Amino acid sequence: AYIVGALGYFVLPIDIVPDFLAGLGYTDDLAVITLLIKYLKDNITPEIEMRVDAKIHDLMETKEEQEQEKE
Repeated sequence: AYIVGALGYFVLPIDIVPDFLAGLGYTDDLAVITLLIKYLKDNITPEIEMRVDAKIHDLMETKEEQEQEKE
């Protein structure tokens, strides 16, 4: 829900600080990105990290196997 909300904020034309203001226009966008990253980092559990690591490992093995088959 937070990711969808952040994406919606970027897509919608309504901003807290209008983007046309030089230097200040993107500070609200930066704040939204910063808050989203902090929220995501705070909610990544060790279990999620292990699942991601396992998936990356599987993908890398699959890619290596495909490259070996081409040779």
